[in-house]
Amino acid sequence: MDSLLLNLSPIGRFVQVNIHGIGMFFVAVLLFVWIIKRISREKVVGGASLRWNSALLALVLVAQFFSFITWVVAPYTQVMIAKANTRFVAGNLFLADNRKCEASAMYLRALAGRTIYLTDAFTRIGELLPRAQGRGIAPSDLTANVQASEIAIIEEDDADALDGASSLKISLPAEKDEDVYVYTDPIGAKPNKPYELSGWIKVEGINDEKYAVVSIVEDDGNWGNSRGTTILSLRGTYGWQPFAQTITTLPTTRRVFLVAGLWRTHGTVWFGLLQFALITEDNPATKILRSCPP
Repeated sequence: MDSLLLNLSPIGRFVQVNIHGIGMFFVAVLLFVWIIKRISREKVVGGASLRWNSALLALVLVAQFFSFITWVVAPYTQVMIAKANTRFVAGNLFLADNRKCEASAMYLRALAGRTIYLTDAFTRIGELLPRAQGRGIAPSDLTANVQASEIAIIEEDDADALDGASSLKISLPAEKDEDVYVYTDPIGAKPNKPYELSGWIKVEGINDEKYAVVSIVEDDGNWGNSRGTTILSLRGTYGWQPFAQTITTLPTTRRVFLVAGLWRTHGTVWFGLLQFALITEDNPATKILRSCPP
């Protein structure tokens, strides 16, 4: 499933092969035939023959190098998306075999790898890993309050959405590391109760020591007895990933603020389908995949 050259596809041909892989196969066959012929002739390799053989090997290696650059390195993003599509197909195969845990793992890896079958993978994750039900947090709720410089781009993204709902996109140019935060108006909460913040996140180009973050800040309603809890921090470049974490509010808590953004870094982050839920026996916490049983 991690091959750069061989991929599975849910449509058309079941197996797709990168052109570089085809070239490697034919080169291997030709070299094998050539070696067999040399052995069968039982000739002693002389100086001229050795030079010719070395030149042939060098030519093959150069051709393979340029083939690798052309068909793997240059289109690397598309190659990695093909790998993610392979994981989506693997998820389908596991699901057909009723191996739901393995299927969930493959669908999550497909989403993280930015598969083109985003909608289908997302739908199946929702079926396999049920989510706690609560108050939805729309992009406009998050941008009720903004703390950012003028160079930050904060916008709703309809093109990169989940389940038909637009996501919130926050971006900073590569030459500038800054804090960018958006946060909701206060949301009522009860003291000593378990609440879960869940949603989806995608990041691109956050490669230093700082992060994209999602947090909960709670207080007593009068800006006192406050506490901040980081729900998620993420860096690097990943496709959509789910997150969910439950906290128990303080005895003094009367309201919370949901905070999202970039912490002293640059890059782009997307937040989608955020939800704030009171966890009860009738509304259990979101099921998060940890590992599959052996």
